[in-house]
Amino acid sequence: MKAYCGLPFERFRIDFDGRYQSCCHQTSYYGNIFNEGKSLKDLYSKQHKLREVKVATLNQSLHSMCNNNTCPHYTTDLERNKEVSIREYPTQIEFALSPLMCNIGGLKPTAKTACAMCPRSNKEWMKPYLDGTIPDRTDEMLEFIKPAIPTLETLTVLGIIEPFFKGQIFDVLDKLEFKKYKENILFWTFCNGTLFGEKNQNKFLTYVDKSCFGFSVDAATSKTYQKVRKLNYFDTVKRNLTGWFKKCKEEGRWDESFIANNINMWNLHEVPDMVKYAKEVGAKLIEFTATHGEESKTQLPKEAYCNAQNWELFDEAQQKAIEVGKEIGQPVRFYVPLHRGFKK
Repeated sequence: MKAYCGLPFERFRIDFDGRYQSCCHQTSYYGNIFNEGKSLKDLYSKQHKLREVKVATLNQSLHSMCNNNTCPHYTTDLERNKEVSIREYPTQIEFALSPLMCNIGGLKPTAKTACAMCPRSNKEWMKPYLDGTIPDRTDEMLEFIKPAIPTLETLTVLGIIEPFFKGQIFDVLDKLEFKKYKENILFWTFCNGTLFGEKNQNKFLTYVDKSCFGFSVDAATSKTYQKVRKLNYFDTVKRNLTGWFKKCKEEGRWDESFIANNINMWNLHEVPDMVKYAKEVGAKLIEFTATHGEESKTQLPKEAYCNAQNWELFDEAQQKAIEVGKEIGQPVRFYVPLHRGFKK
């Protein structure tokens, strides 16, 4: 199949442990920034595996490390490869913070306190972070990234985290001197909304001019929210999100935030109502993705994930969500189809 993807020329993505790639849909990594002792500029322009991926897409094919079964980014519009421009630094940087930093479950999460679909609920998965086998080298990562900030277009802070827990997002932006360049950079992150009240909203707006939050709610009722999230914050989150979307609209702010829900058998029945929820809080968009990460051994049993036996239920929920969205005028998007490729 002939295809093109611009991300190898645009994006540089770093996991918390230092491994880096162009996209989370790649099946392997180019290397590790902490082991190679080179600058971002050098790795972005000269790293041999990354160069191979760039050459492949210029030749109208996807590299073998790219998973085209799940990737939503590549295109068969081959004219796009004429848009490539060579730069010193990527225009998009994604990096992950420590999985210790989330308010749901706190610094020492357990199966009883962490979200059901989160690997933080798995003791063995968390062990290397808790015992320091994988150390926190965030400051080194920020120094590695910092030279690219003046010419950056998008900064994405990811990880299995809550960015407002202990004010970590403000520390990150301060160390990157983000305020100097905020007029030109779109800031992206995911957030559970529990700590995003008026105080944090107002402080955040002094740091960032252009924003995009993916708000993870994963429920349309308090009962399901507590089952999935372990906290009785459903009403708090709804109030915070309603306030944020209203504020951005009234002040004419550049904000592309949306609801980003993970779907599994524990919340599948509420998918149509999640669309209505998005409309109620004023979200421009609600995006769904089927929960993945079975290999992380979360609290979810295997049968809770979309599989060869239940994919039709996920497909039916997707169709209902589309119908409800059309009825009430609420845009709906699927990161990848909920049936996860089981539908032929």
